[in-house]
Amino acid sequence: MKVVIPTVLKNEYLDPLGISEDEVIKTANSDNKKIFPTSNNNELLFLRKMENGSYLLIAGLWKGGEFEVRQAYRLFDHLIIEAQSNDPFVVLQTFAHNFGLVMRSGEQQSKFIYGELIHLDASQKKWDIATILGLKKDKAALFNIQGTNRRVGNETYVVIRIAYAIDREKYLAYVKEQMADL
Repeated sequence: MKVVIPTVLKNEYLDPLGISEDEVIKTANSDNKKIFPTSNNNELLFLRKMENGSYLLIAGLWKGGEFEVRQAYRLFDHLIIEAQSNDPFVVLQTFAHNFGLVMRSGEQQSKFIYGELIHLDASQKKWDIATILGLKKDKAALFNIQGTNRRVGNETYVVIRIAYAIDREKYLAYVKEQMADL
């Protein structure tokens, strides 16, 4: 599989976390994956245990015969144990609940949203999922929000396929602490 790693991902996330491009490519070619079909492409999650004992969880989009990596996270045993699974989706949920920022979905609050339908009122003319979920886009969070808008009659809804926002500072401090123990 052809794997595309954007320069901004490499510079801002892979390098600071000590994740090599080779590790990302190996993970993208592993069998432990979860696929989320969409109308235009597929979102894929992969999880692989690496030689140093940590895990690599990557998320990205499959389109046009190539996999574009959007996010990569180095994780450690206790998160896999807490998840009680090595299923990438279950591990991602556990990771988001440990390091995520709280989002609003209607009247609910959560650190991980999957398969939600949110009604937009007339005051929400601009379609921006992060704002709808009550998140502020800044460098403190690593976002992955996938969704589409739908009109039913005169009503507009946002269909959230998957959404989470990771507190970058908290996560980077965690990785630094865990890497010191390896």
